[in-house]
Amino acid sequence: MYDEYLEVFSGSRFYRVYTPHTLFIRDLITLMNMCYKEQHPDE
Repeated sequence: MYDEYLEVFSGSRFYRVYTPHTLFIRDLITLMNMCYKEQHPDE
């Protein structure tokens, strides 16, 4: 996470998300990952 953007890694690719709301996006991705892990506990 940086001041103007955050980097999102997915497999072997990464994406830069430019936004003034980096903390909000980071928290949203964290929540999505938590939900995925609950749905797929064996992975």
